[in-house]
Amino acid sequence: MYSKVSTRTPALAMCLALLSLGASLSACQESGLRALRAEFHIEWPEEMGYVDGALDESALTFGVVDTGTVSSIPVSMSNPGNADLEVCETYLAVATFDEEGVLLSQQRTTDPEMTVVGAEIASSGPSALMELSNGSRLDFEIRFTPLTGQPLPSDLYFVVRHENNSDCADPDDTGLFIPVSGEGFGLPVPDIHSDPALVEFATLDVGQTSDAVDVRVMNLGPGTLDVFEVVVADDTHFSVVTDLVSGGSYEQNQEEMIRVQFHPQAA
Repeated sequence: MYSKVSTRTPALAMCLALLSLGASLSACQESGLRALRAEFHIEWPEEMGYVDGALDESALTFGVVDTGTVSSIPVSMSNPGNADLEVCETYLAVATFDEEGVLLSQQRTTDPEMTVVGAEIASSGPSALMELSNGSRLDFEIRFTPLTGQPLPSDLYFVVRHENNSDCADPDDTGLFIPVSGEGFGLPVPDIHSDPALVEFATLDVGQTSDAVDVRVMNLGPGTLDVFEVVVADDTHFSVVTDLVSGGSYEQNQEEMIRVQFHPQAA
């Protein structure tokens, strides 16, 4: 008995298998492309200037705020995409643009020349490179504490730089500039600061006394700072050995010094 085996059937099966495999590879490639798509979204309450679906028309609006009080705008930054998003940084800056919207110059509010504005407006948003994972959200605040009865600069912006709008390796590259507005109402108020803000002493044995540490006390606000007395909360283990601050009145950028010591009396 003789039977003829067709050689075309395996070839057809192989062809179908390759077609099937090709479809699978194509699907994997499309899925891979979707997985690499990071997206950026930012929002805040509409009553504070956010326009849903129109970010270019939105602004961070504080309105009128009494001097010496704090007003905060809660901001939510998220990544609704399918890949992690690299956020370069966020910051506040005074910036200028040409008629076509090209950035000409910017000065961050943390610069030494921006003393008053830097003391009035601040953000708790990321100030350095971070990764915003896909589907995640980061919440932070922008705070306005007016020290003068004056408006904020008209060209003040909150800036967000991320991998989709900026080169994170270039600190001078552009980004998303969101206008910020607000106005203080009332008399100028002082703004007391110390340098250092925190004094850390070395570990000592009971009965020992540390070297004295100098602490500069200054007024960065436009109002007069009157200091009646300087005290330490724990006068058993700490003491003020020199006090040139108490009883003084300090105008903006004036300062004086105190000297403190640590003398543990118990372990």
